[in-house]
Amino acid sequence: MLHKSARTGLSNARMGLSLVLLLAGACVLGGCPGSRATRDASPTSATTERDRPAVDYDKTMVHHDKGIAEVTGSDFDQVVLASKVPVLVDFWAEWCGPCRMVHPILEQIAGKYEGKVLVAKVDVDGSGNHQLAKKYGVRSIPALFLIKDGQVVDEWVGYDDNMGETLAAAIEKAIAEK
Repeated sequence: MLHKSARTGLSNARMGLSLVLLLAGACVLGGCPGSRATRDASPTSATTERDRPAVDYDKTMVHHDKGIAEVTGSDFDQVVLASKVPVLVDFWAEWCGPCRMVHPILEQIAGKYEGKVLVAKVDVDGSGNHQLAKKYGVRSIPALFLIKDGQVVDEWVGYDDNMGETLAAAIEKAIAEK
């Protein structure tokens, strides 16, 4: 996961390579659940606790509405920008492995901060959502934005193992600032 300040220093070539890897289905950090199954099926590889996914991502995504609002380009202004509470917006796609890994974290945040923060998801492949992703400069997914009073106050791209703590700290800060 890259914070916006670290991302600005990356060259266009490196950003392009990251996008190519993402679109090719490469999971930069933590590996893709699908690739684990292939590796584990090999008789020469020993399965370790680290190789097993902690979450059944396919099953979790079936229940993608647990405290999380699905937003589109047509209702984004009304739901997100006009919100009285900070909004954590996730730009994602069904085919994106790291996006699937982020989802359980978003469910936890939605439950923990219910009534204090709104968690919203924008499917970049959805109708009318391409322009919204373009407006926010989304080049790689998952891309998360913390929006307060209609303004982006923080943003992240990608996934890492400390994402839950990172997002929670930013949310706590946004809630504390009146």
